[in-house]
Amino acid sequence: MKIEISPLTRLEGHAKVVIKLDERGQIESAKFMVLGFRGFEKILVGRPIEEAPRIASRICGICQVAHSMASAKAAENALEITPPEDAIRLRRIMHYAGIIQSHLLHLIFLALPDYLEFKANDPLEMLLKEKPEIVKSTITARTFSQEIVELTGGKSIHPVLNAVGGVLNSPDNEKYRKLVIKAKNLVKILNEIVEKTEEIFYKKAEELREIFEMNTLYIALVNKNNVDFYEGELCIKNSNILEKIPPDKYSSILTEKTIKHTYIKYPYVKTAAKEELTRVGPLARYNVSNIKTENNMLYYNISRLKECLQLAEEIEKLVDRPFKEKPYTAITFHEGEGVGVVEAPRGLLIHHYRCDEKGLITKANIIVPTTINAPSIEESIKIVSARCIKNGNIDKEKLKYFIGLAVRSYDPCLSCATHTETSAPLIKVVDYKGRVLALL
Repeated sequence: MKIEISPLTRLEGHAKVVIKLDERGQIESAKFMVLGFRGFEKILVGRPIEEAPRIASRICGICQVAHSMASAKAAENALEITPPEDAIRLRRIMHYAGIIQSHLLHLIFLALPDYLEFKANDPLEMLLKEKPEIVKSTITARTFSQEIVELTGGKSIHPVLNAVGGVLNSPDNEKYRKLVIKAKNLVKILNEIVEKTEEIFYKKAEELREIFEMNTLYIALVNKNNVDFYEGELCIKNSNILEKIPPDKYSSILTEKTIKHTYIKYPYVKTAAKEELTRVGPLARYNVSNIKTENNMLYYNISRLKECLQLAEEIEKLVDRPFKEKPYTAITFHEGEGVGVVEAPRGLLIHHYRCDEKGLITKANIIVPTTINAPSIEESIKIVSARCIKNGNIDKEKLKYFIGLAVRSYDPCLSCATHTETSAPLIKVVDYKGRVLALL
């Protein structure tokens, strides 16, 4: 017997869940099937490496700033370029604002309906009816954060000023003045949003703690023992043991596997004993920063909420002085290889490029947070489904609710994750009765 939830809603991208039961009515397998297909690694090959940030940002319309950052850093490491300090400061402001707008979109419009008492066919319509002030504040906060991206990156979606070598232009006096005002207003309104929603997320996380706990490893970017969203070392947390490695050595710990039922490759951490599940994102960033490990997946949203305010306060600090120096370093082409790593909204993001002596990309590898989280998402589905299926008896409403709550806690970005080739068929040919005739 198979149970299928399709489509799985309030996610970025297209996915379905298929649960297979054995002859005793127990769960045999649970599959998280991502149905889209992208080919950005192949698209980058043969292109000039200085074009990579502009191309890579098109992987996603939500976390496009993070892709632009990781791409530029990978290219700069390949060409052995160090951007000026003001460029790094502008990038951090742009990057942090991009994370805030992404977090808010997920927290309030996609996740929050799961945490409220009401159930509705149209959760967003009900959200607006029941929590109008939160919705209005969120729209305002996202507007401020997007405007900050535009002031530093030239455009709010797919910023054009971030480039290999730095940032092409600094904000002039008028833009700098606007930047300071918007940063201050963003902190103020985020304080209000946190005050109104934090307890809602905490209450549900504790109420369902027993169901939503899962042990895994965690990976996040740290700089001088603190989580850093822009640069640092990879920090792997296994229970209370921390291990750090340089970003360009990521392949020594992460192994990727092609999975037949999805267009996402599944990465695992290689340990001495086995290949282990690992998670990235707000929960991982929290765990590598604290002695006690939190394994409740519903704490993803609590950490996500806190990060919004934390990053807004960092932006306010970063705009404490005007931008004076030229924020760009000229580039020269030569054969090289570089890895660029940042913390995207959903976790660790890796871009890895090789280029020839003309600066043309010869190889590109991209590992995105949702790719790293995908095996854990699948395991999460299996864990929570076991609470709703006993000896073939299925609590359908609870099953659908728990699976949605589990998957949405990761805020998966499926357009980002399905960027590479797999052995899964692109086209299913069926006859008039729905029988499969061919998989192409």
